[in-house]
Amino acid sequence: MLRLTADLAGFDISHAVKTMPDVAAGLAAAAFTLLGMLLALFGLIGSKPTTVKKTTVKAKPAETKAVVPVAPAGEEEKKALEDAGVELPKKRTTRVAKD
Repeated sequence: MLRLTADLAGFDISHAVKTMPDVAAGLAAAAFTLLGMLLALFGLIGSKPTTVKKTTVKAKPAETKAVVPVAPAGEEEKKALEDAGVELPKKRTTRVAKD
């Protein structure tokens, strides 16, 4: 089909398009896709990168705070669940030692 369209286009382009409009539409779609890909590749179309605004506000020096030791998060949760009367799941053993 493409060869026939090319032969017809050699004589009369408008007659080739009128005879086989589906081939002409496919060629036009391919041409526009190629053009769009090239323009996107070179950055002529598409989104532009956003600019970062620079601030001139100076940061306040950090105050030194005393470091307080903290209990592991699991201990407080265990105590709270035990006080509420919730039964805690027991640890499972995944392997059994053979004697």
